[in-house]
Amino acid sequence: MSKKLKPRQKRAALYLAQGDSGKQISIWLGLRAETLSRWKKIPEFSQLIDKFMADEEIAVRHRITHLANASVSALWSELHDKSHGTKRVNAALKLLTMVSKRNILAPHRADNAPNEPII
Repeated sequence: MSKKLKPRQKRAALYLAQGDSGKQISIWLGLRAETLSRWKKIPEFSQLIDKFMADEEIAVRHRITHLANASVSALWSELHDKSHGTKRVNAALKLLTMVSKRNILAPHRADNAPNEPII
């Protein structure tokens, strides 16, 4: 049975995807806890929560990528500014240490490697 979600259900799904508690959501939306519990059993409601969570994960990965690019640009400038001396080397070493720990330089894994996140 397909069910079109109402605006309050959509807001509740968003709040749940963001990690807010059922109790707090019930207060914000003027719901009984039982109502929210019943909504959680609706497949479309659960699917919407999953969609909101997936969208947020994509947004976070996008922000992390931009931060990484900005960090690399800043490091590049630092490495080419000879007036900073050892600061350049220390910054480069810190970045390389972070990159090696996070496996950023080797995003393609062998088929038998565990599926761990790159970042």
